[in-house]
Amino acid sequence: MDDGLSGWARWIRPVPVAAFGAVVVALLLIWPISSGVGGGDHPTPRFCGNAFVVDVSRWSNPPGEPPYQFLAYQDCAAKQVTHVALAVGVLAGTLLGVTVLRRRK
Repeated sequence: MDDGLSGWARWIRPVPVAAFGAVVVALLLIWPISSGVGGGDHPTPRFCGNAFVVDVSRWSNPPGEPPYQFLAYQDCAAKQVTHVALAVGVLAGTLLGVTVLRRRK
């Protein structure tokens, strides 16, 4: 079967590209978000959720200390938006790639 493609272009098909894109989007959405907000001599929690949920309840505010919980929420929400934006970008690139691969001949 000669489809007019040569070299590496013959081996790149839409289904594997779509599958790879789906895996990357899923990983971006479920990957834990880490935050380095905190201070003092107490341990700082590392993870505050993923792209679906943010939980900053472990950043409690003892009386007389800075508002770590609010700072952690700001940091985690910004990183949550970044994860979702990256997932949307990968999804758009995957759709574009699959469309181009399906239209070539």
